[in-house]
Amino acid sequence: MLRDSSLVLKASVVVLIIQLLIGCASNEQDLSVEVQEHTHQISKLMTQQEIAQEQIGKLADSVKTLLTQIHSFKLELQSLRNSYVDLEKRTLKLEGTSKTATDFDIKSILPDLLQEMAKIRSAGQDDIKSIKSVSEKYKEKADIILPYLLEEMKTNVTDWGYIDKLKKLVSMLPPDKITFGLKNNLEDLILRTLIIDIVSKTKDYQLSKILEEIAFKNVEEALKTQLGDALTECRNEFGAVLFIELLSSEADDHKFFAIVSLKKITGGDSFEYDYRLDSKRNANSINKWKEWYQSNKGNLFSKKNG
Repeated sequence: MLRDSSLVLKASVVVLIIQLLIGCASNEQDLSVEVQEHTHQISKLMTQQEIAQEQIGKLADSVKTLLTQIHSFKLELQSLRNSYVDLEKRTLKLEGTSKTATDFDIKSILPDLLQEMAKIRSAGQDDIKSIKSVSEKYKEKADIILPYLLEEMKTNVTDWGYIDKLKKLVSMLPPDKITFGLKNNLEDLILRTLIIDIVSKTKDYQLSKILEEIAFKNVEEALKTQLGDALTECRNEFGAVLFIELLSSEADDHKFFAIVSLKKITGGDSFEYDYRLDSKRNANSINKWKEWYQSNKGNLFSKKNG
């Protein structure tokens, strides 16, 4: 009897241990599944965070670009406002009477001028007839529209086709009406080379005088070459002076342009100048060019001088 009770107790203990082991195993399996689920959720959240950060970065770039564009638009708007105010303040002298730009109702001129500019812009590059038509239409109001035309050049400086048309248009306006406006804008580094080209296209001696002062400032040789070309196109002798100076340049392209331009004035005589040689080996030739200028200044363009 006692022995049977002991066996029953041992059996009960074994069953209890087995149940405990089964329970632990079940709990461990449940825990493993729970850990996997949490790991998956964490991975998913990290992926969502990375996507959100990438979107925030793109949004930040878009905002930065938008702010830059807004700033650019503000500057352009202010420039247009300044140009418009300048147009209204321009003074004209017609028939000996001083009148302000408002007397010609600039507010009614500008819309029409904008339409004409749109036509010119869309016209073919060789459509000189359209450009000449606009110049004829506004020739009496040239000094009123000039500030607007110059501003158009500044704001469209990379559109070379349009810029070339605008330069042709300004060069067709009466020189005496655009002299003041062009001279006052020569210090503008963007407009300077464009104005030099305009003066060259006019071939007007009196207008070319506005270039003389800047020609003898300490300017780079490339600009001096352009100035020399414009002055000689207008039969202004200071162009020859600049080209003689450029004969001593270290740049072969500047020397070549200078000697070719001078030979056009002399009718072909180069005084044995060789642009491939340095100024020391060209010294004798350069001195001859200086002597030529001193002997012929005052009538360089009245005849070919050898």
